[in-house]
Amino acid sequence: MPKKKTRRRLKLQEQTSRAEFLEKVKRYPIAKGKEILVNPTDRDKMSQVLLDFVDPLLENYGSEVPVKKIIGVGIMAWNLSLFPEGERRKLLVQVVEDLSPETEDVKAMHETMTWLIDRKMQYFDRHKRHILEFRLSDLGDRYGLQVFSLDVPGNR
Repeated sequence: MPKKKTRRRLKLQEQTSRAEFLEKVKRYPIAKGKEILVNPTDRDKMSQVLLDFVDPLLENYGSEVPVKKIIGVGIMAWNLSLFPEGERRKLLVQVVEDLSPETEDVKAMHETMTWLIDRKMQYFDRHKRHILEFRLSDLGDRYGLQVFSLDVPGNR
């Protein structure tokens, strides 16, 4: 297939995927009655913010750990950072134990999650949005990332 047609086909698949993704997130109970903005012009794209946030992990572990797993761990740390500190510490212990059933993995995962939370608060603190869902698409020579997020109540 000529290169031009392949690019067009990939773009069309990505657009279809976006429409399916949007329909899926509209069914979330938390999204009911809320306006769902697609690529609002008055704020940063959360997909790009999320990629910037997890970039050090992608650089260090991208060949060993699937990209989808790295992004998932990044999202958990991101969302934990939005909780008050006392609640965050309790939730972090629970999440790490759920993710890492083996003792040696618990320590490494706890360190990684703590580092990510600190990173979020230091470099990305102005972004007060819960990340509820993501979709990663392998587009051949690159990935497509779609992110569904909602503002933390009282922030914008």
